[in-house]
Formats: sequence, C-alpha cells, structure tokens
Amino acid sequence: MVQSRFFQRSNGMHKVVIGALVLAALAGCAGSKMKEARAGTPYKTLASDKATLVVAECVQFGWQDESVFGVDAGGFKEPIGAGGFTVYTTAGDYFADVQSAGTGSTINYYAAQDNIPAKRRLAALATCL
Repeated sequence: MVQSRFFQRSNGMHKVVIGALVLAALAGCAGSKMKEARAGTPYKTLASDKATLVVAECVQFGWQDESVFGVDAGGFKEPIGAGGFTVYTTAGDYFADVQSAGTGSTINYYAAQDNIPAKRRLAALATCL
C-alpha cells in the first residue's frame, strides 16, 4: 500500500492540518446558522457600559468554562464590522454580537432553542456586563 509522506511524518503536523480543516468546515456551518439567526429577532438584547473588546473577551472566557458547559464548552471570538465582535460556540447554536454603542456596548444574544443550555450561556454572558 502506498502512503503519502504527509501521513508518514511523526511530528504531528498532519493532525494540525486535519484539525484546521475540521474547524474551517465547522465555521462554515456555524456561519450559515448565524446568518439565518441574525435575520430574525435576538433571544435577548443587553447593554453594557464596558468596551466591546472587554465584553467579548469576558463572554468568550465564560463560555469556555468546562465546569459549567462540560464537553460543550467552547467560545470563539471574531471581529465584525465597526469594531464589534461575535462570540460563538463550536456549532454556532449560541452566539453574541457585541457592538459599540456610545461609550459602551450592545449585545445581541442568539440561541437556536429556548432551553437550559441557552439560559446558561445567557447567565454567563450577563456576568460580563
């Protein structure tokens, strides 16, 4: 059987490449879910006196807490227009758009369903206001 040299290397680089491809695929799925959700009404809209980056980083850190979210713990942050950020979970079922509003921020939180995980993510988000 002929194998590519790529998979014969023992340095683990192929795992990094495969991991990056998996994340890219998930981001594509998450992106389409988020686009559809934004066309509707947010699960909750919140306001903060804090800067967008401070709020976004706090939400990202809170959503990565395995003691609260278990295997679903995951928070990723990407910039969006006008200095804002989107913080989202792996599959994009839960995400928050943090945008500048005067000297503070407005947070639009979206959840795929009104369930306990959605409420837990909202509670974690609320600690960042």
